[in-house]
Amino acid sequence: MIRIIILFSSLLFFSCSKELKIEGFAFPEIESKIILNGIITPSDSIFVSLHKLRTVGDKTINGKNDGIRNATVVLENTTTKEKTTLKYLGKNSLYAQSQQSFKIIPNNSYHISVSAPTFKSVSASCKVPQIAAVFGKFAYSEPYNDGFFLRRRVEGQWIDVSLTDSLYYGVNTSSQNGRTPGEITSYSTTLFSEDITKAGKLYFYNTTATDNKFPKNYTLLTTERNLYRYYVMAEKIRRITVSGTGDFFGAFQGIIPEFTNVENGYGIFGAYLSTTATLTFK
Repeated sequence: MIRIIILFSSLLFFSCSKELKIEGFAFPEIESKIILNGIITPSDSIFVSLHKLRTVGDKTINGKNDGIRNATVVLENTTTKEKTTLKYLGKNSLYAQSQQSFKIIPNNSYHISVSAPTFKSVSASCKVPQIAAVFGKFAYSEPYNDGFFLRRRVEGQWIDVSLTDSLYYGVNTSSQNGRTPGEITSYSTTLFSEDITKAGKLYFYNTTATDNKFPKNYTLLTTERNLYRYYVMAEKIRRITVSGTGDFFGAFQGIIPEFTNVENGYGIFGAYLSTTATLTFK
């Protein structure tokens, strides 16, 4: 029995490899689509990025030149029927508009449509939350040593402000100067992670912070459903591919269900409101 176990273990952890060259194989052609990423809020200018879908067999594009630079991007407030055409900024495939000429208004609905040569037109809709949640309680503990750094426990609470539409929440942390207040960044946004829990209408945010950067800004994000679902999907992918899962199979977790609200394309068009609490530790 012991010999059988040893033999099985050897087969499991040791294998031979041989390089095979496959010629004459062509990847199936997939229709190229537009990837639209636009997140709107009253506290920032309007930015939308447009890129071409990258496929395995497409050798004509890479991360530097897959942007779409000749598109027409029209944003409409479907509540007031006002429209604006976003301007191409000339870099990073960004299209933008200042809110001095076109406002993002709470509780209003917006529709975006994009057309570009050789691509199918894409479109998406979202509704800006009616009201932003506010931290009702925010506190921190005395510093403690975790063996490497001095840290403090930080606790925040807020009440769900959902009315007719269900709202979702995240917390964005920053101790850097020069960042736009309430700006969502891909590496510091927490959406329904282990740091956020709920009991009835009351939400709790519990985390730790290193005791070395002052002040610390904690921005409470109130999001609509589309943006929440997209970030949950993105966070699952990020954790598996970057951080791993801690189990035997690592990143081999099967297919993560994708989410997009962009018709005929990919990406996200969503909206959020934000309020910020600043802590200066004593």
